[in-house]
Amino acid sequence: MQPLHSTTASLCLVLLALAATAQASFISTFLFGKDTLEPVRAAIRQTEQFRSEVYGWYHHNTTQQANLTVTPDPSDLYKLLPSTYSGRSLVDPDGSYYGGIEGYYKGDWSGWDYSTQANRSLALDSRLNQSAALELSKGKQEVTPEYVDGREEHKLIEDRGKFDWLTAKTGHVDLHLKEERLLEGNVSLIKGSLSFTAPKDSKSSVDEVDFYLEGLHFIPTGSIFLHAVAEEASESTDVRTTLSMIPTGNNETANATVAAMDKAFQLRIDMLQRIIDGGSYESDDGASDTPAVKHNCSLHVYAQLQSAGPHSELQPLINALEHEAVHPTGISTIPPPPLHLSLLAYSPTCQLLLASPRPLTGLLQTTLWKKAVHYAIIYFLILLLQTYLLVQQMEATTTPSGLAKVSSKTWLAQSLLDAYGCLIHLSVAVVVENETTKGLLACAFMSGVCFLAFGYRYAITIYRSQMDAMPATTTQAGPTQQREETGQADTGAAAILTTTTATDAASATATTPTAEEVRARRRGMTIAAVGLFLFMVGFFPILTVSLMLPILYSFWIPQIHRNIQRGTRKAILKRTVVGLSATRLFVPLYILVCPDNVLFSEPSAWGWALAAYVAVQAAVLIGQDVLGPHWFLRSEWVPEGAARTWEYHPAVEDGDVERTREGYGDCAICLAAIESRGARRRSGSSTRGSGGAWWWYPSDSKHGYDRIAGDAEGYELDSDDDPETRSTHVSTPRYPPEKARHRFTSHTSSSDATTRRLRRTIAQTIRTLLRWKSGLDATATLRRRRTDVMVAPCQHAFHTECLERWLEIKNECPSCRSALPPV
Repeated sequence: MQPLHSTTASLCLVLLALAATAQASFISTFLFGKDTLEPVRAAIRQTEQFRSEVYGWYHHNTTQQANLTVTPDPSDLYKLLPSTYSGRSLVDPDGSYYGGIEGYYKGDWSGWDYSTQANRSLALDSRLNQSAALELSKGKQEVTPEYVDGREEHKLIEDRGKFDWLTAKTGHVDLHLKEERLLEGNVSLIKGSLSFTAPKDSKSSVDEVDFYLEGLHFIPTGSIFLHAVAEEASESTDVRTTLSMIPTGNNETANATVAAMDKAFQLRIDMLQRIIDGGSYESDDGASDTPAVKHNCSLHVYAQLQSAGPHSELQPLINALEHEAVHPTGISTIPPPPLHLSLLAYSPTCQLLLASPRPLTGLLQTTLWKKAVHYAIIYFLILLLQTYLLVQQMEATTTPSGLAKVSSKTWLAQSLLDAYGCLIHLSVAVVVENETTKGLLACAFMSGVCFLAFGYRYAITIYRSQMDAMPATTTQAGPTQQREETGQADTGAAAILTTTTATDAASATATTPTAEEVRARRRGMTIAAVGLFLFMVGFFPILTVSLMLPILYSFWIPQIHRNIQRGTRKAILKRTVVGLSATRLFVPLYILVCPDNVLFSEPSAWGWALAAYVAVQAAVLIGQDVLGPHWFLRSEWVPEGAARTWEYHPAVEDGDVERTREGYGDCAICLAAIESRGARRRSGSSTRGSGGAWWWYPSDSKHGYDRIAGDAEGYELDSDDDPETRSTHVSTPRYPPEKARHRFTSHTSSSDATTRRLRRTIAQTIRTLLRWKSGLDATATLRRRRTDVMVAPCQHAFHTECLERWLEIKNECPSCRSALPPV
């Protein structure tokens, strides 16, 4: 019995080994089910067949060539191509070109009908110029179209679909190329995508058509030949199609073409063999929805790079530039030459010509990653500045009175912007996996810090502080209190009153929600809002972003509204308002305004509109700090529930100047005398003058215009802002006693008379200018004196700096402890 078991086990092991060796052969299929690697083997056999057919075509062996048919494009098409190809070798250098062209290209395109002989002649005569074609077609009678090659009109219309191919106005074209070197220095394999967008005013129901690309790039001449197939088409691109596009009149070109295709086929076979060696392959069984076919047009794309200059002069420098971009060593290189690509696409199926009126502008992949790194560095520094400004604002509002002025919704909106920026940068960093990953991860980390550690935390702190400061809701018991106070003796009335009070209390309890009910309602509304937001993001992402962007960038509006309602100002630091407004606009302005951004988005006027919108908000908020919370509202527009502000700086009339000069007594906060700035400045000047007239003597080597100007302020007289007094002051200047003594002393000194005269002239000029300035704006002088002092509703006066700092801690008068309105 034992040998039988061992024989059975050995047989099972052999079967398993055969299955593992065969990698999904008949035995493995019998044991494990479906052979998932059969499509891979079929692809290898098909690739080997393609290679054999190309060899058969090259050696004129019809048997080996089998089903491969090479049909050259129309001969007259070569007159419209971006370069002359026939009769010359495409591997013989004729200029200086980039060796690696992997990157992104964008530009404009226009379409031409190439289905009739008349249209072909018009395209050749006008050289694909719409204006020239319009002039040439004037005066010509319309004739029955004569379609070439037996084409039928209804078939052409069906194949072209609903996209507006023949628009006279230019549309937008985007080209993405990926390159794989086949023959080093000569030919490379190109794959990528091509997208044509209809003009903005087009009435076509299809706005955009997309293609997959595959073809060859001849590096020495910058010539590119590509086969394009619609993304939704069932067939795939075939590099062999380029045989009908590449000129066959040169042996070097033909040899390089066949050798490059052989290398491309071998690379594909090697890739498929690695999949088989891996032992598993997830094939697409067609379960996913196939997109609707928009058209049946395939394209033969001819592209030509523009030469940067003579080959012998610039090509070595360009090679050094490309090597330095991939393997930086710090050597000095030439500035990158512009990358321009001329494009012409011909559709044999739909008989169309799609041409670029101007060369496409390209951006190499290496350059793109460098720009992305530069963006990440700049944005990281901006996030640091943003965090610094936010920390300063948090430090300025640490007290309950300071937090009461600030709106939590303002900082909640900004923290949501930080959270969204963190997710976007983190997602892109994980996907790209190149040299930009570290920079984008740093930006994501810093955005997350701004969101979690500062912005969101600050918003929660403000919200909790304001909730705690709100008065608790209590049920009034007015009738009961009235009964207790009056002491009614009628028992019948007392019974009725007791019943009424109980009924009122019960109804009040039933209608007034408790604190727990309020929190439950808010929690439910928050969950519903989050659910709605996630639903919109999942099913309508573009619409959601379009709606959320203007809402989130209205972050200053809640603070403006709170200032209006509470009658407060100076809730947020001015530098924080200006700085955060600028830093928050960096990303949208970079995307919507910068023409060479890394996302390749076209410039839009909406970027400037958003910037103006945020700037207006910041201007209104700063205006509330300077001019009052209701400065931009008419008196009848101020909401009814808004707090009326108290004018802490009452207007100083001409008759009150003497009181202003004498002061308001002592400040109860700093215990110093209250006086205007002019009085403090005069006292300071007198102190400097009593210290000696060392600056006036020529023996002192430290004299200068700054000291003359500074001491000239000491000549400022006690102006009463009276026109007659000012005219007297100007005509007969007076000097302090110390200055008069120095004048006489300087006359008796042995200093040079010219130097004394010069100093005297300069001092007199400065005094005259100061008096002229004072006389020009007496109202400004009064306003300056008003802002030095703050007068509370209880008529107690304080220094402006002292009372503003005091009100940041408590809203009561330091002298009488009465409640003070917010500043």
